[in-house]
Amino acid sequence: MNAHEFVNEWKNEKEKMLQTYQDILSESLVSSKINELNLDDNKKIILNDILNDILNDVFYTFLLGLDGSTNVGNGMQETFKIYDSSNNLVAKEGELEVEAFEQFMT
Repeated sequence: MNAHEFVNEWKNEKEKMLQTYQDILSESLVSSKINELNLDDNKKIILNDILNDILNDVFYTFLLGLDGSTNVGNGMQETFKIYDSSNNLVAKEGELEVEAFEQFMT
């Protein structure tokens, strides 16, 4: 696995979460609360755009935190090394930041 594939897996996870939140038949707490709002179609679109933006920001920040490109929590900034199940380094310093920007912010 490389940086592109690693970030892409997180992007896929974000998309699954967003779909779950938008699914009126989902049993997730978030989708239940959204359904309770009884939003019209236009407001659902706006809410979905907001949720997408929030999830993009969260996943982007998480990945930059792993890469050491931003502070995490109370100001800790450290580069983490991530290895796949074959003990191969997934990304060199800076690679997650580049991939995260490409996949979540463009």
